[in-house]
Amino acid sequence: KRQAFLDLLGPLEQAWRFECLRDVPLLAAISDQGISDLVNKLDEVRFAEGEKVFEKGAIGDELFMLVTGVFHVFDGDLQLAVIDNKATCFGELALMSSEPRAATVVCASPTATTLRLNRVDLEKIVGNLAGLQTTWRLAVLNRVQLFDPLTEDQKSTMAKEMSMKLFSQGEKLIE
Repeated sequence: KRQAFLDLLGPLEQAWRFECLRDVPLLAAISDQGISDLVNKLDEVRFAEGEKVFEKGAIGDELFMLVTGVFHVFDGDLQLAVIDNKATCFGELALMSSEPRAATVVCASPTATTLRLNRVDLEKIVGNLAGLQTTWRLAVLNRVQLFDPLTEDQKSTMAKEMSMKLFSQGEKLIE
């Protein structure tokens, strides 16, 4: 019976990977078949304590998903965040925006394991990332009550016109 179950669902690790990718907001618009295809493109990458996953300013052509371990996120000497929850995705914004990395991520545990997905594999499966960005931005706009009175066409136009802006710590958004 167990083998029949595994044949139906696939290995448990594959099912876990599928569920993790399904929960990534940037990938929400991708079909289940597309997510399954992406699962098959994930590479396992191991890191040692102090090893950098990527540096601020580097080209963002990969996203990572935590399997085990802890990572710290830095902007220069300032620690911005700790990544320690299994299945947490990081690096996806630079991947989607084609902007340089906004921070440096460093392994903070004796060892850590991630799953990595690169831009080439993502684009092969989902096509142009600009369309995926617009879909993701539209999903964000649909969650903001302020925009509820707008039509879907108006929100879609807004989503297409949106762009990413990185802010430094202490920089004012509104004066």
